[in-house]
Amino acid sequence: MRFVGPGFTLQAPTNWLVISSNENQTVWLSPPITQDNRQHANLGLMIAQIVEDITPEQYMQRTLESQVNTYKDFQILSENQISANTGESGIYVQMSWYNEREDLFVTQSHFYFAKENKVYLFVGSRPTELPEEQAGEIDGLFQSMIDSLNFEEIPLFS
Repeated sequence: MRFVGPGFTLQAPTNWLVISSNENQTVWLSPPITQDNRQHANLGLMIAQIVEDITPEQYMQRTLESQVNTYKDFQILSENQISANTGESGIYVQMSWYNEREDLFVTQSHFYFAKENKVYLFVGSRPTELPEEQAGEIDGLFQSMIDSLNFEEIPLFS
């Protein structure tokens, strides 16, 4: 399904629920992915208004510094330069950490983009302890959603 957000569009799986929360402007939530139906994959979006000139790299460093100090067993798994369909450059970082509240390891894929005076941070989350094929499929869905990302203003009313 095509999702139109503030200044961007992207494609999301049609069987994922779209919700909003205090922490995220938008969250795309998968159907249950574990036998007990307790765990879901999700891709959350946080949009930060910035008043200073900041690159995605600088924003990422600030975010990672906070996470290193907050999350138990935090580690970076990979990091790459990426770009949106409309040419904006960004950064991809995959990390894992231990979620004490849920008593499980989480793997997150962070996609950072800066556009004008905003930083868009898309965070894909899934349990780390999934079968390799299932984990790859979920990570591939996150990547497909980001690959469909276009930064453009779509008028809601014509």
